[in-house]
Amino acid sequence: YLRAALSHTGAWEPTAERATAMQELAVLTIDQSHEEAERLFAVSTGIWRLSGDTRGLIRALTASQNLHRSRWDLQTIELTYRQILAAYQSIDDRRGVASTLSELGRIVQAQGDFQSARDLHVQSIAVWRALGDERGVAITLIHVAQLAEGGRDYVQARRNLSESLRLLEAAGDKRHYLIATKSLGYIAYAEGCLAEARNLFQRAAFLSREWEFAWEVSFEMI
Repeated sequence: YLRAALSHTGAWEPTAERATAMQELAVLTIDQSHEEAERLFAVSTGIWRLSGDTRGLIRALTASQNLHRSRWDLQTIELTYRQILAAYQSIDDRRGVASTLSELGRIVQAQGDFQSARDLHVQSIAVWRALGDERGVAITLIHVAQLAEGGRDYVQARRNLSESLRLLEAAGDKRHYLIATKSLGYIAYAEGCLAEARNLFQRAAFLSREWEFAWEVSFEMI
């Protein structure tokens, strides 16, 4: 349908409709041909850049991450997020800036640069705090805690998760509250606090059932 729409729009014009159609077609093409999907994304982003439509560009760049993730091309994913970050900054969209900084932190962490990842998450938290978005702060604190746990700084990880849990409870974010509870359980286990770890995993399992989350919370290792 999208190919037919593109072929029946008359003379080729770099319109928003064409850019959107090519972007949607690119997403559908990923499983068939990475090369064709890449070409379609390139044309779509090119049209948005030419038109000066920054939000259209952000949507196209974000959609293109589906292709990069299917290849697990971390360098390209990082580069694309940096382009998205610059676009959000150019229109002073601080919420977009905060969320993109956190995504960048996760990708940089996956590449092994833990200090840069932490710096990006800290920047993200600062923007979330300035916006008064406690849920954004709480979710990003989970990522910071995971970095601290990886560095065996369990005291700092506990601090991060304790604050995160408090904020998530206030925000009513059940999904991330479960994630933070399980993360705290893993830290307790790593510290050798087996009774605490078991209690945390049991609590996560109970809440998962109570809130009807289809999650399996295992604590057989304890």
